[in-house]
Amino acid sequence: MQNELKTAIQFDDFYTVFGTKGVVAMAWWLGALHADRIRAEHHSFPFLHIEGEAGAGKTFLMS
Repeated sequence: MQNELKTAIQFDDFYTVFGTKGVVAMAWWLGALHADRIRAEHHSFPFLHIEGEAGAGKTFLMS
């Protein structure tokens, strides 16, 4: 069932829900999966700081 969910979610849906900031967070998250390799080549990887009002979806976005 989880694989069906992964194939059902489209990038356009993600952008509609989270907008440009969500895409930036997703790009950072995907980069974080390879942070060790990025740090080895570039000697750094940026931190991501997310802030906002309660209930804005910060925790949901990060999970």
